Amino acid sequence: MTIIVTAANHDYLMQFSDRRLSSAGVVVTDQSNKATVLPLANGRFAVGFTGMARVGTFEFQSWLVDALYRSAPPDYGIVETAERLGRELNSLFNNRRQISRLSPILKRLTVMMSGYLYAGARAYIGTIWLTNFQDFVQGVDHPEAAESFDIAHELEPEDCPPVPSYIQRVGAWDTMTQEDERILRNVLESSPSQMTMLDAGINIVRRIAERPRSGNSVGKNVAVVVIPRDRNLEISTRIRLGNGRNDVLLVDSVQAAVTPTGESNLISIRDIKIEVQQPVANKAAFQAVLGPNDPCWCNSNLRFKHCHGRALSAPMR
Repeated sequence: MTIIVTAANHDYLMQFSDRRLSSAGVVVTDQSNKATVLPLANGRFAVGFTGMARVGTFEFQSWLVDALYRSAPPDYGIVETAERLGRELNSLFNNRRQISRLSPILKRLTVMMSGYLYAGARAYIGTIWLTNFQDFVQGVDHPEAAESFDIAHELEPEDCPPVPSYIQRVGAWDTMTQEDERILRNVLESSPSQMTMLDAGINIVRRIAERPRSGNSVGKNVAVVVIPRDRNLEISTRIRLGNGRNDVLLVDSVQAAVTPTGESNLISIRDIKIEVQQPVANKAAFQAVLGPNDPCWCNSNLRFKHCHGRALSAPMR
């Protein structure tokens, strides 16, 4: 089971998710996305999940993006969206034949939504969990999925100053030690740079991945969603590969808000892939995909087939 870790302080909230997909301890892929960005009318959140990710041709991540898109209207609030998502999850698990027939052991799933709730001049750190097997009151995981999803939540106290550090995790949460948490809290409370905070979270996930207790279900490729507390600053995403390199990453996103004029603004983006390669000599870095009769991209006023498309249409020998 993968791990999702949320870490936050006065400046940023970051959600770290490893990208491994495994079955019975056997690695299926190390490039499975489990992260979604969710800006709403009253806050900005990172959504991650752990547990059942794929059943036959069914991909839970793709379903989740579509379900968030359906769940956000009409009010675009985080609590209301989570409640509607819970109903969608119950319907999915009870009515989709591929899933309803699974053993309860294989149907375990938790969705974690972490971010900032904006109320007046203050941004409150908060988390909402939708789960069918984890008990966040008792701190235990049940071996089998329940028949329905429960919703649990946590929010910074209104009458207290902002917390200096905040950490939550789901999935293989018990593989994260007290020492891991101590190290991460020390970093969060030292007013670190964004990169220092990012490195600290990634290193914790990778330490967890190396432990036998993780059962080979946690990988070292880590996706990160970075949400600044300041609503005027942009949300960013990135991936740290096992070789230490940062790559461009577009995680899935559902933009759900109401404009000042009262109109809804609802956009979802998923399944976008960017491949980063080293440059190849004598090969264009960008190649337009155009029809033969479209104007060529180079502004030559020629049709594509008579300009840069000639090389593509020439017979191969």
